[in-house]
Amino acid sequence: MSRCELDINTTSNNYTVRNMKNFCINDFLFDLYQQLSQSIHHNENSTINSQFETFVDIFQTVVNNHAPLCNASRKQRRMRQKPWLIPGIYKSILTKNKMYHKVYNKKIPPYTICIRYIEIISQE
Repeated sequence: MSRCELDINTTSNNYTVRNMKNFCINDFLFDLYQQLSQSIHHNENSTINSQFETFVDIFQTVVNNHAPLCNASRKQRRMRQKPWLIPGIYKSILTKNKMYHKVYNKKIPPYTICIRYIEIISQE
């Protein structure tokens, strides 16, 4: 009798994002321009479809060179599962947690921290 093995973990946790940390728009545009100008000189008699395919290939390679794909961090994966949690709301949640821990750990009266927070918000 043969056994059938099922892969229960069908959802993959391999979520990738572009690493834009060292991305420079001027270098990107310069490299893209160089690659496209070289391909135009080599493929002058080609069809529109082949020219578009070469453009897409060149664009993808230049993007991959300047902003490579990397595995998403645990925080990025969690944030992707909650699309309603925009950065402003997330920042407010972090501020609320910091205020709570200040009051909880140092036994500071809660109204003093709330007053400081209101002053910070009103300045922005």
